[in-house]
Amino acid sequence: MGLCCCTLVSSPIGFFAGCGTACGVASSKPEVASNSRYWLYVSLAVFAIGLLLLYLPLSYLCSKANNTGWEFYPTYGPCWSEGNPQYEGLGILTGGFLGVGLGSAIIFLICHCRKRPEEESLIGDNNKEKNYGASV
Repeated sequence: MGLCCCTLVSSPIGFFAGCGTACGVASSKPEVASNSRYWLYVSLAVFAIGLLLLYLPLSYLCSKANNTGWEFYPTYGPCWSEGNPQYEGLGILTGGFLGVGLGSAIIFLICHCRKRPEEESLIGDNNKEKNYGASV
């Protein structure tokens, strides 16, 4: 059940939760949108934790339960059975980290790529107002 939960939680639920949270934060707080590189790194760190510290052990445990060698994505066995709650909690947690991390990383990457060059120079200026187009 662990991989089943991981797949179902990460795809629709976690991904849309990450996208929705990132969109809400980026659109309501301009200082967050202007510091999108930092939030992009945080989102990628959440995704990396989900992949390296949660998913890899889950796939190892599920491969071990199948009595096979390690597979990155085992597609059969007790980790896919709805009648067997094996590693269900780990699967839900893993799916949450992967979905939220990837969803929010995509949104903050879009925010970062859409910045104008003059917005990029404002990141270190402590939100000082600039008069665009006026000569100093």
